[in-house]
Amino acid sequence: VDASGTVFSLPAGDVSVAFGADYIRNEASATQDALALARAFAVQNFQPFYGKRHIKEGFVEAVIPILKDVPLAQKLELNAAARITDYSTSGSVKTWKVGISNQVFDDLRIRGTLSRDIRAPTLTDLFSGGVLTQQPVYDSLTDRTYPQYTNARGNPALKPELADTATVGIVYSPSFIPGLQLSVDYYRISLKGA
Repeated sequence: VDASGTVFSLPAGDVSVAFGADYIRNEASATQDALALARAFAVQNFQPFYGKRHIKEGFVEAVIPILKDVPLAQKLELNAAARITDYSTSGSVKTWKVGISNQVFDDLRIRGTLSRDIRAPTLTDLFSGGVLTQQPVYDSLTDRTYPQYTNARGNPALKPELADTATVGIVYSPSFIPGLQLSVDYYRISLKGA
């Protein structure tokens, strides 16, 4: 369920808002053949698993025009968003974004954003029964390569990874070359809970 539209107008333009809510049910199951169950293959040997989760979330977004048609700001606007997501497997997490965009003149736009982002674990990350893989490991002392086996399993205690992100960029669209658009962006991501 969502809705969007113009809430009111400012001298620089319309303030637009979007909001909504979602309910999502994810479920996955995997079965394997007898050879994979017996771990008879050299690599992979996926194991069976079953997992499910429910996700509830609500969001709101807004674009607010600040300046229009003034020197060095043909269109300056603020954009913001917030979201609360509740995972049945790990609880609630809040994400947000605050950004600014300035169309300096016809050919040049400057933009910047600060945000709190997440990456939630997949059902495989949470519930996988295990995957056996083989990697070669070189031993420089014996000049031989040996197989190393690893077993990666799901972990139902995983929580969403958090990231604080900052981006700044410019977009150059030279009017003397129609259709050409160049952009350069700088970003910094600080990851927590990987």
